Amino acid sequence: MNQKAIALALFAVVFAVPGAFGFESDNSSLTRSFNKTVALVNTQIVVTVNFTNGGTAVSHGFYYADQVPSGLAVSTLSLTVNGKAITNYLFESGQDGDVYVGCTPYRWVLEQPTNFAEANPIPVQAPVQIVYAITSSVSNAFNLQQFNWVGFETTGTNATFGYSETGDDQLVIFTSSGGGVSISGQDTTAGFMLLLNGTPGTNYVIEASTNLFNWVPLETNASPFQFTDLILSYATNTTLTISTNWDSHKHIYVYTTNTTTTVTTNSAGFSRRFYRGRLF
Repeated sequence: MNQKAIALALFAVVFAVPGAFGFESDNSSLTRSFNKTVALVNTQIVVTVNFTNGGTAVSHGFYYADQVPSGLAVSTLSLTVNGKAITNYLFESGQDGDVYVGCTPYRWVLEQPTNFAEANPIPVQAPVQIVYAITSSVSNAFNLQQFNWVGFETTGTNATFGYSETGDDQLVIFTSSGGGVSISGQDTTAGFMLLLNGTPGTNYVIEASTNLFNWVPLETNASPFQFTDLILSYATNTTLTISTNWDSHKHIYVYTTNTTTTVTTNSAGFSRRFYRGRLF
C-alpha cells in the first residue's frame, strides 16, 4: 500500500456531481457504517465501507473517496476484494478544503488507468470492503458528509459511479470524558444487578475487575441499560441462591446439588469484585 498527496484535479470528475450517496449509475451498491458515534479523544471510531459490483462486467480502475472533516486522523485497517486481502493499492489524501470547505479528501485506489497495473479487478457481484479508523486529539463534533465511488468497464465506453446524499451524513463526537456516566448496583436473588446511566443512546460497556488493574467486559449496550452479573458458574440443574450481603467484602453463594449444600465464594475465588462503566 502506498500513500501520497493528491491534488484537486484528481477529484474533478468525481465531485462534479453535487450531493452525496443515493445515486448509482448501475446496480452496484455502497454503504458506509460506523461501529460507534461517540468516543474518547485519541481512541478509534471504525468506519466500514462495503461495495458490491452490480454491473454487467468486471470493474477496473475502482476507487472510493471520502470527505473527512478537518481535525480527524484517518488510518486504514484493512481492504479486501472478493474476500481476499490486498496490499497493492494507493491511499491518497488531499489538502484541507480541496473540494469542500472544512474537509480533507481521502481516496482508496485499487487500480490506476490506463494499464490497471495493480491488478485488482472487481468481478460481477463481487464485494469490496474498506475498513478504516478515524481519531481526534481534541473534543469536538464532526459531520462526515460526502462519499463516493468510481469504476470503469473496459468492455464499454463509460465510467460507472455512485455518490451519497444528505441523508447519508453521520455526526460523530469525540469527548474527553465519559459523558457523566454513572453505575450503581444491588444484590438480587438472580445475581448482582447493575444499572448504567450515561448519554441516552450512546454505547457504554460495563467492566469487572478483582484488582482495579485488569478489567473484563461484561455487557455493551446503549444507555441506559441494566445487567445482572451471575458471577458464579454452576452446573446444569443446580439450584443457586445468593445471599443479600457483603460479609467480609465477599459475595456469599449457596448452591444446592441433590442433598449436599455448600457455601462458597465465586468461582474465581476473589474476595472483591469491582465494576465500572465507560464509553465503548
